[in-house]
Amino acid sequence: AEAPAMHAALAPDLTAKGFDRVFTAGDLMKHAHDGIASAMRGGHVNQAEALLPLIERELKAGDILLIKGSHGSHMYKLAKLVSQKFAADHLNGAQVEQKHAV
Repeated sequence: AEAPAMHAALAPDLTAKGFDRVFTAGDLMKHAHDGIASAMRGGHVNQAEALLPLIERELKAGDILLIKGSHGSHMYKLAKLVSQKFAADHLNGAQVEQKHAV
């Protein structure tokens, strides 16, 4: 019961930071998604990899994309897909720079 509340509590911080779009994945992050400003909602999916087509439609040259999640959320799979896709075709002039946190 604590995990949904912790994820919902992320919404005010995300909204306050002024992100243009926030994409979320997984059951718990749905709580954060529902709490952020509607204009910031980039979409919600069940699995991280399913965010790729949503990101492809939105990302433009000069944009900064932050992919954040626990290891269990499998966001690393999305990061790999994004790196491969954007490095391969430089979609919309995007450049890929990878940074990994430990």
